[in-house]
Amino acid sequence: MLGYNDESNCAATGYQLEDQRIFTRARRATNCSILILLVIMGMALPESAGANDSMADEQESAESKSPSVSWPPRYQDRRFKEDWKPADWDSLDRSALKWHDRIKVLPLSSDKTTWASFGGQVRFRSALLRSPDFGSSTTSSVDAAMFRFRAFGDFHFGEKFRVFAEGIYSDSLTKRDGETLPGLSVSNSPAILNLFGEWNLGSDSSRDTGIWVGRRELQYGQQRIVSPQSWLNTRQSFEGVGGWIRAGESGFSAFLVQPVIVVPEGRNTRDEDTTFWGLVYSNREAVVPVLNEFARSLTRPARGFWEPYVFGIHRKEVTVLQGTEAEDRYSVGLLSYGPYANTPFDAEAEATFQFGRFGSSDVRAWALTLIGGLSPGDWRLNPRFWASLDYASGDQDPNDNKLQTYDPLYPLGQTFFGVHGLIDRRNLISASINADIVPAQKLLVRASMFSLWRAETTDAVYRTNGSILRPPSGSEARHIGVQAQGMVGYQAGRNLLLVGVLTWLRPGKFIKETQARPTSDFWLLSFALQWTF
Repeated sequence: MLGYNDESNCAATGYQLEDQRIFTRARRATNCSILILLVIMGMALPESAGANDSMADEQESAESKSPSVSWPPRYQDRRFKEDWKPADWDSLDRSALKWHDRIKVLPLSSDKTTWASFGGQVRFRSALLRSPDFGSSTTSSVDAAMFRFRAFGDFHFGEKFRVFAEGIYSDSLTKRDGETLPGLSVSNSPAILNLFGEWNLGSDSSRDTGIWVGRRELQYGQQRIVSPQSWLNTRQSFEGVGGWIRAGESGFSAFLVQPVIVVPEGRNTRDEDTTFWGLVYSNREAVVPVLNEFARSLTRPARGFWEPYVFGIHRKEVTVLQGTEAEDRYSVGLLSYGPYANTPFDAEAEATFQFGRFGSSDVRAWALTLIGGLSPGDWRLNPRFWASLDYASGDQDPNDNKLQTYDPLYPLGQTFFGVHGLIDRRNLISASINADIVPAQKLLVRASMFSLWRAETTDAVYRTNGSILRPPSGSEARHIGVQAQGMVGYQAGRNLLLVGVLTWLRPGKFIKETQARPTSDFWLLSFALQWTF
């Protein structure tokens, strides 16, 4: 399956990846992780506060690159969005915030029009799960340690052309009920994450146009449909072509690609049976928080944003409750968010309608997200309170010639319904209340409460890898469960990020009625350490 979720796979099946051959070099990964942690402790001491330290850093989401307004630039989740070219090559020593900033960019020609930048990221993440399948089997615990390393080189040949290359390596060590298993989280031999050429066809004060060809990560809006899926031990990228045309801050981007399949212990390859395309307009570059892979934005949006889009996907084989067929699915939607006039309130809405063909059946599905936030500006701890309602349609009759199950395509699922990613945005109603506080500089705390239901009693509950978590047979109940989640994030300078998450999920009536054994509450305790350079 594409885009496997580590905790979802673990919680639902004890990290059992069906139909995949997996051999994990667990001991080597663990030793490497320990070495990396020692290096980080010596290198990632916080520097003095500066413009690049803010936890509210904004990252680019549009398909064009903006020129640097400061040096060194902010780190981005998609590293090719960083522009390390200095305004003055002779000022590197004075501008650098860390010693490695001075060696991250190198001129390759005497006139410095040809140059390169380098960097990477190391992440270690642990996950301790209890009652991962709600007590439906004899598995009581699953523990996992996951390691990931990324490294890139960005080579510029004049002002119009560049080549960006980035590699990734990931591995894991897994125990189930205390027994060490082969790492059943998707692991990745050294593989190519991004490799593309990019041409800037023309840029002036009013217009910027360009194209790219190769393997590249994609990201749009709030990542409900298209995301690099950074929370996963591996990441999602695509092969194909794309481009952009922008006038000022607003403009269009488009792509025609095939998704890349992660092949454990093998060479990643593109999915020849899937074609994915999109056309997106945005009124400005989207705001993406520095904690975007762990949580939604912890700050009130400063400006309004809107993004209409259309995506199309053709797959030769898709499996849902109705069966397995070829599918053509089109998604038309609109995302909008921003502050409400001169008040402490903000709002977000995203609506998506899907249509097409699933074998001989008509696809008619939709999803809607509504969010309202309040940020009292004069309160201590800088709190933000917000509530959300999310609806994704389900199939009303698996035996008719209509398919109404919504498909979220390639989302960052862990952001919206719990970092475990256990439940996908298909046949789902979710309501949540959330509170964010900043008790100290660079320290962010979030508390959330969710309630989850099935949208249709005739459809299943799905995992984030698209497979069925629980079929609908055996219960007419809608309620899946209630969930509480606490999250703490600390940004130690520009480089080091620490995140801890505790999640509790109590099964609802539907889960209780669809298993023979007594249900147990699901618990997840997860820690992540990430160093970017």
